[in-house]
Amino acid sequence: MDEASGATNPAVGVLRYGSVQGEQWAAGESCVLPPDQAAVCAAVTTDFVDRGWGFDLAVNPAG
Repeated sequence: MDEASGATNPAVGVLRYGSVQGEQWAAGESCVLPPDQAAVCAAVTTDFVDRGWGFDLAVNPAG
């Protein structure tokens, strides 16, 4: 059986996507660390979502 991309380490990820007036966009972030560093992956993926990574501009090009 093939192992996941994280092998023995858990993989945590976030995928954001949407569509505004027919324009589609997507962005993703992933983190693979040993289980004892799960808090680091949680911080990375939470920060990715919190910052929006340009998604606010996709909804409101005026900023």
